[in-house]
Amino acid sequence: MSSPDSLEDALSPDAGTRLPHGSLFTTERRTAIIAHIREGAQRYCAAERVGIGERTIRRWTAKGRDNIDSHDRDGMEVDAYGEFYVALLEAESTYNAKLLGIVTSAALTDKDVKAAQWLLERRQAKRYGSRALVGIERTDHDDEPVDLGDAILEKLDDLATKAAALESDEEDDGAE
Repeated sequence: MSSPDSLEDALSPDAGTRLPHGSLFTTERRTAIIAHIREGAQRYCAAERVGIGERTIRRWTAKGRDNIDSHDRDGMEVDAYGEFYVALLEAESTYNAKLLGIVTSAALTDKDVKAAQWLLERRQAKRYGSRALVGIERTDHDDEPVDLGDAILEKLDDLATKAAALESDEEDDGAE
């Protein structure tokens, strides 16, 4: 797959792509979608901005992904859907890299602790990732907090007492 000279070249339908008359898959629409994605729009928002539905852009990207897979597997020619898919991925990657650059700059240049923490949590999640803590509070009848450890131990004691009583009753029934 050769690198096109411009975004319009990348998104222009080639001779191998037959588009039905009145197709929504126009060069102008594809170019606008890629521009919106490059500015940070999600795929569904970019689709809405150019007057198509979310299912349509999903269908186009699926066709493009299939075309690229066929190209990689069978050497099939890359068509306009494949070129669109590659351009879409590149636009998303460019935007993500831009945001990561901002966060990295804030962490390193501005010494922003929050930005540095965010980077560490995402890039080395096993070591620095935040672990969600779930807090459960139990209250008594007067809405006073009850230590769950004590409450659980009391319940276990109650259950053990009931189990011992049942066991004792069974032994008494067997003795008769």
